[in-house]
Amino acid sequence: MTQSLLVVDDEPQFLRTLSTNLRGAGYAVETAETVKAALSAAKAGHFDAVVLDLILPDGNGTDVCAGLRAWSDVPIVVVSAVGEEQEKVDALDAGADDYVVKPFPLAELLARLRAVLRRAAPSSEALLVVTAALTASSVPFMPADVTRTAVAWGKFQSKWPGVSEPSCRLAVSKAAVVPVTFTIAVDVAGTVKLN
Repeated sequence: MTQSLLVVDDEPQFLRTLSTNLRGAGYAVETAETVKAALSAAKAGHFDAVVLDLILPDGNGTDVCAGLRAWSDVPIVVVSAVGEEQEKVDALDAGADDYVVKPFPLAELLARLRAVLRRAAPSSEALLVVTAALTASSVPFMPADVTRTAVAWGKFQSKWPGVSEPSCRLAVSKAAVVPVTFTIAVDVAGTVKLN
């Protein structure tokens, strides 16, 4: 699945060049040029990461970081011409996950994006997207004789905004399951159903 990035910068030529390079690297890219547009786009869509400039016409990139952190844990990589230590510290304290000073080699930015995306990825526990009946063979660690198993995935609302019933993302631990709101039932025929 293609990973989606929100790229926020007010310099049209830099924004166009960076977007083109990121698309060439296999990412889906949406752009914004202001704090307001960035926060609006982030609320309207699902992004795997945000690439963010600090100097924007209607505010500072740290405002975007703080705004996003109020409701999301999406990875944020700041790319800015401001290389002063205090600016870096302020951005990281506001919620940025990494900071790259312009100009930078594209390979470095891509490596930093891969790193934050890797850290943000769900754990090695199985992730089920329940949209239709699954068979017991698709869940090899769930025995067919289990009739009701409760499962939990912390913060799935913030990690996957917009996910709604009946399409729910649930994580099932191989070691243990924790009873919460969503359940999976495995009937005698081995069909897994969301209850």
